[in-house]
Amino acid sequence: MLCGLSHLKGHSLIAVCTFVPAAILTYHFMHPSPLTEQCPAGIPCYTPTYPSGTTITSLLLVASAAAISAQALPRLVAYFIAHFFKYDPAFLARQTTQFIAGLTFGLGLHISGMSTPSKLFSFFAFPNLEAWDPSLALVMVFGVLPNIVVYQSRGFSKPPRFGESFRLPNPTVRDVDLRFVVGAAAFGVAWGLSGMCPGPAVLRTVAQPAWGVFWIGGFWAGGRVSW
Repeated sequence: MLCGLSHLKGHSLIAVCTFVPAAILTYHFMHPSPLTEQCPAGIPCYTPTYPSGTTITSLLLVASAAAISAQALPRLVAYFIAHFFKYDPAFLARQTTQFIAGLTFGLGLHISGMSTPSKLFSFFAFPNLEAWDPSLALVMVFGVLPNIVVYQSRGFSKPPRFGESFRLPNPTVRDVDLRFVVGAAAFGVAWGLSGMCPGPAVLRTVAQPAWGVFWIGGFWAGGRVSW
């Protein structure tokens, strides 16, 4: 969703239009009452809450630190490695970039509450507007739209700083088949049952290793079965 839609990939749009409804239908089938601990009865779940000035300042500092680190640290690693060691500086710079990207994504999930199943379940409560929390929809919009602007304005003809070229997936709408749709639907069913997708699950595994062993073990086994 976040990567594919940002690249305007038609097959990603089909996947999203498959697994999101599947998750919503699964949640309603398994939960007669759409209310969760995230949204107690009596207050509509879409009622906005606004952070304090201190929280806003903290969020701006975290976002600024993440942006500066993403730009500066890979270059520092490449410079340091190139001058003092014989390792490939571009490789370690790419690893640093990936680490910062993963850390930033994990912080975003934690701060937004998207790593909490009840938060996702409240989104799946749609179309019951009293129990529906639209936060995930906002995460989708603000996770996709800025990337669309960047990708469309910069393009991919010029190689990245620490690589020879961009490595982008090639599937198109023509590659969509029954197996693709069934896989997207299966993902949606599992998402609707657990309130977890891979990103938040990895984050939760850090805090709850025992849970993570079973979840990631099942994720790995399912991937092996699909082959």
